[in-house]
Amino acid sequence: MGERSIPPWCDGYRFLLGQNLVPLMICALLQQQRPWHSVITLPSAGGSDEKSDQQKLEPTNRRKISSYDVDVFIMTIRLLLSLAFVAKGKHTYSDVVQCALHDFGWDMNADYAVKGALVSKLFPDEEDLSTLESKLTLDNLFEHPMVKEAIFGNSKFVLQSPYERIRVYGDQILEEVKTIPHDIDLSHIHWDGTIDIGEAVRNQACRVPPDPGHNYGRVRLRYSGRPAFIRVTYTPKSRDAPKFQQLRIFQLAAPFLVTTSDGGSRPVNGKDRYCLRAAIWVPPNEAPEIRIFDVGGNSVIPIKACNQEYMPMVNEKLRPEKDWVLGERGNRYILLYSSMGPPEAG
Repeated sequence: MGERSIPPWCDGYRFLLGQNLVPLMICALLQQQRPWHSVITLPSAGGSDEKSDQQKLEPTNRRKISSYDVDVFIMTIRLLLSLAFVAKGKHTYSDVVQCALHDFGWDMNADYAVKGALVSKLFPDEEDLSTLESKLTLDNLFEHPMVKEAIFGNSKFVLQSPYERIRVYGDQILEEVKTIPHDIDLSHIHWDGTIDIGEAVRNQACRVPPDPGHNYGRVRLRYSGRPAFIRVTYTPKSRDAPKFQQLRIFQLAAPFLVTTSDGGSRPVNGKDRYCLRAAIWVPPNEAPEIRIFDVGGNSVIPIKACNQEYMPMVNEKLRPEKDWVLGERGNRYILLYSSMGPPEAG
């Protein structure tokens, strides 16, 4: 991912990609190694330039809050990075990516400080600790403008092709091709389980938004953007709503555009397959919980490994998981899917 400089706000920051590890080991650590849970140490209050490095690390100069939502958020970004997600341009080493690429799990105090550095960057103007803590919900983190632009605005999440084809009604002759600005929210699926998930995604990928100035004698057509990742907010509506086995893999049977030899484009019928890589349970008044899966649907088990000095506390490293079931009515879940390969055409 290129060279980088360690930002001054990260006490104890350890860049995972700088540890001379093979790529498979890096991917495994991104998925299995989790932060020491919940605690967040914010940067020292009051003029950092006036304090020595030693003073900045003193407990009296540190402010602590707690949010497991931040942990789950970081785990989600780390999963994406392990699946070849690459932030582009100015976002390559955004604060979100830098935080996620810390070598989490080994040093408890460093983990707390790195999480605090991220929080201070996302919410720089919030001084009241109780108010800040209340803002650290998973929804607020996912919807933060910095996160939406750097992560969900990435081309890997573009559900709908940026091209709209227009033809005269009843005629197959193409009349016009328009380029449509990317709508980040359009790539976020909201689904209640009443129709097949593949159908719900297809409907949104090919949805044609209303256009008050459109001539209704012309047909507007939209196509799948063949994203590498798909995010679904799932709120089961019925008692028999789809559960894990029904959600593990789905097919996106939607047309997409291919380039022709003359530099134009033509639609072909796609048969993309996607597999569930993470399910996040988001209860109304509790902290969320995340489960990560491999392509075979097996749970990725987090590891407890840490530095020797923290071994006496290793059983406190991971937050105990509650017993929850994916797809229960009255709950809300965030599902993250990844493409299973190049889309088939038929």
